[in-house]
Amino acid sequence: MYKMGGKGIGIEKIKKLAEKFGSDIVFITDEHQIDTPNKNDHNGLVDYNNRLHALGWVDKGKVYINLPNIKDVAELEKTIVHEVVGHVGLKKVFGNYMYDFLEEVYKTADGSVLSGINKLKGTYKNFDMYTVTEEYLAHLAEKAYPNAQERRLLVKFKDFVRGMLVRSNLYK
Repeated sequence: MYKMGGKGIGIEKIKKLAEKFGSDIVFITDEHQIDTPNKNDHNGLVDYNNRLHALGWVDKGKVYINLPNIKDVAELEKTIVHEVVGHVGLKKVFGNYMYDFLEEVYKTADGSVLSGINKLKGTYKNFDMYTVTEEYLAHLAEKAYPNAQERRLLVKFKDFVRGMLVRSNLYK
């Protein structure tokens, strides 16, 4: 039994939840399961420290869910969706077109959108601008009350996704 926010949940139940998403998901139950970098690798140490505090991340095609940082089943589900759909899924479906879209988002961002992306760049120092912009979109999609600029970006993103699905004959 694994404790989340004081409530117990079986690892088997968590694994069944993960199977629904069809991705290779690794559940971290203890910080010692996170690969420790060489002490002379500054970027690796920064990544390691970020992962200690993260809810989840994607590395080499695998999704990692850091259970000690997740407070309840709802947050677990949200984290899995964020990582599997928001990161792995979009890249699988759209390939390099996703990078073109992310580049356009960054180049045309204004006001609060650009500020939000740049704020994340400070948090994710080792990430390239594509990954930071992708992370911003994933966070924005979870936001309850986006402002007008953020809503316009979400509509643009929705149109991009719809257009790519239509081009791929996955949606009419």
